[in-house]
Amino acid sequence: MTFPPTVQSASQIADQYDPQWNRNTTQDNGLIANVIALQNAIANGTMVKRTFQFKYRFSVNGGAVASIPLTAVDGAIPANFVIQSAWLDVLTALTSGGSAEAALTSGIAANDLISVAVISGAPWSTTGRKVTIPLFATISTWLKTVTAETPELVVSVAALTAGSFNLFLEGYVSAA
Repeated sequence: MTFPPTVQSASQIADQYDPQWNRNTTQDNGLIANVIALQNAIANGTMVKRTFQFKYRFSVNGGAVASIPLTAVDGAIPANFVIQSAWLDVLTALTSGGSAEAALTSGIAANDLISVAVISGAPWSTTGRKVTIPLFATISTWLKTVTAETPELVVSVAALTAGSFNLFLEGYVSAA
């Protein structure tokens, strides 16, 4: 089977798997309808686990005291997307000439990915992979978008002077 599979009619699918099937039985038609629904869901991406990557680069995004949209690598987070897990890969620690604080939001609610913290501490002060609030094994931390969203780095107290990181969000689109 090729991916994504091409959308076929019920008759084409049935003939492919059983040339002797009876096109007039309710059971066979119901089974074929379910196969088509699953095939279409896979083809249009609603049944595929997806990972979205966003980047922050001080040299590109700036560091002003503000909400700074991250640069989307894979597009915005789609509507009805359930964020099951998220993680951060800090490439260059965030720095500031003052006592800057930073938080990370998915766009759904303030501090929903990383709560506000001084950048001289975790998770901003060292490089490497960091855990965020949505955790795969803890369903109560999962988030769901209503509309398409772009995560933002929320900088407060003082402007940033350097830093870079990648944010990864993983989950599924849930039918509306």
